[in-house]
Amino acid sequence: MKPMFPLMALGLMGALAAMAPGVEAEIPIPDFIKICKKNDPQVDQCVKRSVEELRSHLVKGIPEFHVPSLEPLIIPEIRVGESTGIRIRARNVKAFGCSDFKINRLRVDLERNDIEMAITLPKLFILGDYTVDGRVFLLPVRGAGQLSGNMTDCKGDVRLKGTVSKRDGVDYLKYDSLVVRIAVGRGSLHLDNLFGGQQTLGEIVNAAINSNFKAFFNELKPSVERALSQEFLSVANKIVTSVPYDKLFPSS
Repeated sequence: MKPMFPLMALGLMGALAAMAPGVEAEIPIPDFIKICKKNDPQVDQCVKRSVEELRSHLVKGIPEFHVPSLEPLIIPEIRVGESTGIRIRARNVKAFGCSDFKINRLRVDLERNDIEMAITLPKLFILGDYTVDGRVFLLPVRGAGQLSGNMTDCKGDVRLKGTVSKRDGVDYLKYDSLVVRIAVGRGSLHLDNLFGGQQTLGEIVNAAINSNFKAFFNELKPSVERALSQEFLSVANKIVTSVPYDKLFPSS
C-alpha cells in the first residue's frame, strides 16, 4: 500500500453528504485543492493547511465531486434511552456550525496509511422533530414537537484508514474506515410543546433535562458519532475515488 496525503483529510471536514457510491469517472483536480508532495518533510503541516484552505468550499459544497454543502449536517435519527428516565427520539435533525472547525492537531502515518486529527467546534446548534415518553420527578412526560439544542466547546477525534487498489489498471485511493469520537464542553436542550404547550410544566421538564445534560449527551453520542463517521467517509471517498492516486499525491 502506498502512503497517502492531504486529500485523505478532505472528507473529514467535508460536506458530510448522504451515503452514496463514490464517483467513478476521473475528475480534474480543482485549483483550490492543495496537493502535498510525498517527499515533503513537513507533511503533517502541509495536510493541515490543505484542509484549512478547503474549508470555505466545503461550506458551499463541491459540485465537481458531487459533495453538497456542509451546512447543515443532516442526522436522520437521534435517540436518548432509558438510563436518563426519559426516552427521546429526534428525527430529521439538522446540525449547524460544523463548518467552523479548528484543527488542533493532525498526524499522518505514512507507513500505516493513517491520519489522526483532533478538532474543536466552538458552537453547534441542532434542530429537529422529537417524540418523548418517560418520567421526570415521577411526572409522566409524553409529547411531540420541535427539539433545539446549543452546544459549545465541542472536541472531536477523527481517525481515517484507507488502501490503494487498481481500477482499469490505474491506482486509486479508497477509504475503508473513518471513526469519529466527540465530547461537548457545555450545552442545553429545549423541547417545545411539552404537555400540549403548557408553559410551566414544560419549563420544569426542560430544566430537569438540562440539569443532567452530560448524561443526556452521553446517550446521544452513539447516534451522532455514527452519523458523522458515515457522512465523512462518504465525502472522502467521493473526492479520492475520482482522481488517480499519482495525481493526488505526486512524488515531486
